[in-house]
Amino acid sequence: MRTDENSIKSDEIPASGFLDRMQFFYELFPYPNRPMFMRPDPEGSLDAHAGFSKMLAEKGSALTPCQIEDLRLRDVRFEFPRNKKIALVGCGTDEPLLFRMLHPQNPILAVDLSLKSLKRARRKIYWHRLRPVTLIQGDATLALREHAPFSHIQCFGVLHHQPDPKSMISAMAQSLERNGTLRLMIYSRTGRRLERGIQRKFTGLWNPAAKDSQSAEGSAFTPASGWKLFLASAKLLCWRLALPLISPKAGAMRFRYIGLSRARLADAFLHPSDHPLDLKDVLNWSKSAGLELVAHDSKSYELGPLNSHSDTSNSLETLVSEEDRGNISSNIVLVFKKVGAESWITR
Repeated sequence: MRTDENSIKSDEIPASGFLDRMQFFYELFPYPNRPMFMRPDPEGSLDAHAGFSKMLAEKGSALTPCQIEDLRLRDVRFEFPRNKKIALVGCGTDEPLLFRMLHPQNPILAVDLSLKSLKRARRKIYWHRLRPVTLIQGDATLALREHAPFSHIQCFGVLHHQPDPKSMISAMAQSLERNGTLRLMIYSRTGRRLERGIQRKFTGLWNPAAKDSQSAEGSAFTPASGWKLFLASAKLLCWRLALPLISPKAGAMRFRYIGLSRARLADAFLHPSDHPLDLKDVLNWSKSAGLELVAHDSKSYELGPLNSHSDTSNSLETLVSEEDRGNISSNIVLVFKKVGAESWITR
């Protein structure tokens, strides 16, 4: 992979099937695609800062909830040296801007399958007059391997959209330097069950086109496929607008997080791949790749917050048990530290 600072690798992605669908989808619906002028609040995103993960990895349970509550941006920036490299896996349109604001000087590599998403990410960074970020279109495993080692990797809501999640975890672990951190978010198996129920109504849109209708490049997806998905997103938008009128208040509140964004509607209900992952599998894969869990954060329907640094229900066993029961209502955030296993880093 050849890349220059803030360049976008636009070569044809040598992938088929699963990843072809992913690329096709995000070219149609760049995500999350917030307005260009919208500027994220760095102080409100402290837990995303690499310095925050580094503190969790080094101090662990010695950090009290009060100490975490009192942290400020200057504190976590002090913890993470400005020359350390950061990787964003499946960065979308907005993550590069957030991380450049959190890390004004650090080298940042952002990888995504969608060229359109990366172009919008680049425009946002220019709009806010920030230092460039290295943007690469392609398979994250290849980009990580070429540009390793990294001190921190962010991978949010991406593992579910991979043909081989275990290999992706291994690739990220191998590209981390020793004691480097990985911040991973996975969906709970039951937290998105309503979304997946609606998704099943649109699975027919993802049936591969007949060979005689394939484009010259050999893609199984045609302009007609895109129009069908756009039409489906328009129907979903009408449904979302009418939801407060046709659904009980609880139902309308359930999908409030989507707002009125087509990108968010498509990501929730039209996604070609949103297979649930077993938390125990993810933990076992990570351990075998040489990663040690240092923090977790989620929420249970019955027990409330399940945070490794909170005062209540802070054990990992509780989180795993609640997930097995289908009682986790939110996404699950996991922070790992690289402690061993093989590495691509030989220099």
